[in-house]
Amino acid sequence: MGLIPFEVNELTRAVNPIKLREYLAAGLSVVSAPLPEVKLYEDMVELADTPATFAVAVEKALASPASRRQERSARMAHETWPGKLDVICRALASSRPNRPATGS
Repeated sequence: MGLIPFEVNELTRAVNPIKLREYLAAGLSVVSAPLPEVKLYEDMVELADTPATFAVAVEKALASPASRRQERSARMAHETWPGKLDVICRALASSRPNRPATGS
């Protein structure tokens, strides 16, 4: 199981925990504080915002069916560094103004 027990505050609201994707890619169940980036995967993660709810979420995650392991891994299959580089390159290419072709 993967744990992301951050305290939610001004600083951590801007955090993008890479470990989340690593945990999910490995098929692990995950319990996390309700960080904005983690909420994007709330269908795959148990969210908890207090020590008491965190303990309950851990118990729920431990009881997660083994069949969800494959689902979590499959969801992250597109989350690769080459895939991210492609997204960045496409964004940069689309942000450049169109320049007329110059010839010699």
